[in-house]
Amino acid sequence: MIDLRRVFKKNEDVLEKQVEGAFYLVDPYRRVFMELNEAGSQIWRLLDGSRSLSDIITALKESFDAEHSDIQRDVLSFARALEERELVI
Repeated sequence: MIDLRRVFKKNEDVLEKQVEGAFYLVDPYRRVFMELNEAGSQIWRLLDGSRSLSDIITALKESFDAEHSDIQRDVLSFARALEERELVI
């Protein structure tokens, strides 16, 4: 399990693209492509290299009408997916 105190930073090789309302992450060097939903795009924006996952969960709680445990689960799952694809460091 990923530690909630962990701070992620975006991989500098990753390009952010928004096309017709959809938000995408593209790493042309690793040939990785990921489409983000609204929550994913907000999490991505908050991954600034200074906020912990716990801080991000708190910020999202203000934006979404959802249980803390649901937000935490989604943030951890998304962080794992980003880490597996080397989109964050």
